[in-house]
Amino acid sequence: MKKLLYLFFILFLTSCSTNKYNFSSIPGRNKMSNNKGTSAGWKFTPVTTSSKSSADSSKSKTSRADMSQASSKLGISITASDNSKLMTESASWVGVRYRAGGADRKGVDCSGLVYAIYTRVYGNHISRCSSADLFSKYCSKISRSSLKQGDLVFFTTDNSGRRIGHSGIFLKGDKFIHASSSKGVIVSSLNDAYWNKHWYAGGRVK
Repeated sequence: MKKLLYLFFILFLTSCSTNKYNFSSIPGRNKMSNNKGTSAGWKFTPVTTSSKSSADSSKSKTSRADMSQASSKLGISITASDNSKLMTESASWVGVRYRAGGADRKGVDCSGLVYAIYTRVYGNHISRCSSADLFSKYCSKISRSSLKQGDLVFFTTDNSGRRIGHSGIFLKGDKFIHASSSKGVIVSSLNDAYWNKHWYAGGRVK
């Protein structure tokens, strides 16, 4: 009995570590990182004693770099007053190919893109559904002049008649991001002749 207790005590001591670590999830990473101590989908980072000013400075630089990259990919000017999370997340989808029924970076359709971005940025639990259902089930109708960043935009198409056949997310100015069946995820203008002609309504998620 004493031997068992002694073994248990030794195992308990060796299972603990005096080093402190933070575990932070890295969305979208499925492959092993080359960084030491990093496994698939998780970053293993030792806690440091850096001063607050140094940490804030590093964060600020990263933020500026992210905003600059997002601005370039979206083709719009981004300022401090804009929704940075919406902008950077939207920019990360630009160029993803179109895939009917898709909702990930392997391929996505218009309502799948809305679902994916909205869930990541706002955490709203909207269902993966059609553009028409997004509007009828989750949105309050708003006018084009009332659009704010993150509002949804809905359109008819040549094939849908007067019914909703397409959706996207309003960014700023006259720009919105959407998944085009011919070009994949792109940023377009509400003032483009086609989208102006097929405008249906704006939608604000309830």
